[in-house]
Amino acid sequence: MKGNHFAWLWLVPLLWLVTWLGARGLNADAYWLDETWSLYSAGAAQYGPLSPADIWTRTATEDFGGPGYHFLLAAWGALVGWTPFAARASSLLAGTLALAWIYRLGREMVSPLAGISAAVLFGGSAFTLYFLHELRTYMLSVLLIAFVLWAYWRLVYGTRRPGFLLQTGFVLAVAGLLYTHYYLALILPVIGVYHLLLAPKNGAAWWRVVGLATLGGVLFLPWVTVVLAALTQFSTAEAGAREPALTALQLLQRTALFFSSGAWWLLLLVGALALVALRLYRRQSLAAWCWTLLALAVLIVVNDRTALVKPGRERYLLLAWPPLALLGGIGIAGLVKTRFRPGVPILLTAWLAIGTQATLDGALLRDTDGAQALPWDALADTLRQRAQPGDVVAAHLTAYNWALDLRPLEYYLYGLPVKFTALESLPGDNLPQAARAFVGDAANVWVATDKRLPATPRLSDFTAALAGEYAPCGVVFDLPRLRLDWYKRFPAEAFDPAQSAILRFGDSISLTHADITAKDNTLSALLLWSVGADVPPYTYSVGLHVLDAAGELVAQADYGLPLEAFACRQSVFADLPPGDYELNAVVYNWSTGDRLPGVLVATGETGDGLALAAFSVHP
Repeated sequence: MKGNHFAWLWLVPLLWLVTWLGARGLNADAYWLDETWSLYSAGAAQYGPLSPADIWTRTATEDFGGPGYHFLLAAWGALVGWTPFAARASSLLAGTLALAWIYRLGREMVSPLAGISAAVLFGGSAFTLYFLHELRTYMLSVLLIAFVLWAYWRLVYGTRRPGFLLQTGFVLAVAGLLYTHYYLALILPVIGVYHLLLAPKNGAAWWRVVGLATLGGVLFLPWVTVVLAALTQFSTAEAGAREPALTALQLLQRTALFFSSGAWWLLLLVGALALVALRLYRRQSLAAWCWTLLALAVLIVVNDRTALVKPGRERYLLLAWPPLALLGGIGIAGLVKTRFRPGVPILLTAWLAIGTQATLDGALLRDTDGAQALPWDALADTLRQRAQPGDVVAAHLTAYNWALDLRPLEYYLYGLPVKFTALESLPGDNLPQAARAFVGDAANVWVATDKRLPATPRLSDFTAALAGEYAPCGVVFDLPRLRLDWYKRFPAEAFDPAQSAILRFGDSISLTHADITAKDNTLSALLLWSVGADVPPYTYSVGLHVLDAAGELVAQADYGLPLEAFACRQSVFADLPPGDYELNAVVYNWSTGDRLPGVLVATGETGDGLALAAFSVHP
């Protein structure tokens, strides 16, 4: 290693880049189902706290996975807290440690350049970068895979007798991988096959590895009965799944696509270099090829039996990431022994640039499960500011398995003074009656609509059941996957223009209810409009004018006249200077500016701009 003592410094800018790209996602989206399961199993946030024994029991009875990740997550949350940013940072830490250990693996087997190249291939994959912000076990499992491969290599090919720490670490990593993720722990039989067929049969050293791996398996025995029960439950659940599993060819294609961030040509070049490296680093390249091909074979065979890897669930392919990165890293290291040596930095820079672009763009992984999470955090933030005690939230979940979205919704609405339900959970035989029973006499109804699939008739049936007591007050927000609509309760007479009209414009437009409040230097005007069926849609707008004592316009708000028979709109005027004011209302044709004649019903006063209220702002 002479002359390469400081080669690891090249790892520092790579870690900076990977950490930045991973940290961008820590609070960029809401938790999805699997992440809230992590919280639940670890006794996090409102789901705990749990003792270690409680975590063991909850995981054994309610979770498919092992308890190892949940123990670590519980300890992490106790240390840093349970905000999404803080909790997800555990995955970022595990991922960067995995990157560092993949560097050590490549350095130990071949050279510092092989380690740096393997780290670049691993850390520059958009798939890796995506899972740096997932509150799941995957990055921890990849870290354990990298550590097990490194420890195994040192145990078999190390020049010195293995010490106590190395052997203990190998045993604990084997057990930890089994306790962390059953599927990704399949790297252990991969290593076993290599050890049986290709590792040197050098007596005590060979059997030492067998004994240490067996000891790691013994540590897993207390959980074996849980695994058997979980596999039975999993098989039953998967039998009813709708999406077909990936075929062997599709699995290989998706592995290549996601590992290379879509750069097929670059992956082919790296693969060609790895073939050439068989002549340069025979033992090391043979091991990397064996581990990679066996990992892919295991993925194909097990997936054929379990149908686990489906479109959107390619996360289990991470089993192959460390051996793939190692294989490519050895190939790139071999390039320096040819006349194409200057191509090394170009190749590594291109890999990083493509992975970074794919990460920033997000299109490559747009269809993965977590990427389709609904922004329940935006809903919770809005309700925290605007909801009143006793309000209700109705979520229209369009996904075929709508119940899966309930746990994230429960997590984000916990502690808010509202009650909520999914429209899909209301009895379908008499939805109007069920809707009215759920709503009761709540002051506000907030309807959150999942936009991932078209809305079903349940949404229109639910909103129709609100008619006569509630009026739509507009869209609060409209995000790519979720829309929030606001419905407010009004007195029954407000829905009778003949009885409750405050202002009339033209023949068929009436203002039937007005909530106008002035506080400090802010005026809020919530107006309920009645619009006749003969009013042409998209023709008229409402203008609200704040006039000072001299009749000068100080502030103005405009919005389109609602299309519904009854609908309310709210306007807020902030930062008004001290003084006496009057709020006037006009209705006008937005394309021509012509105002409709109006009448103030109480006094009979007419005009095209009528006073709604007078108010004062005090210094």
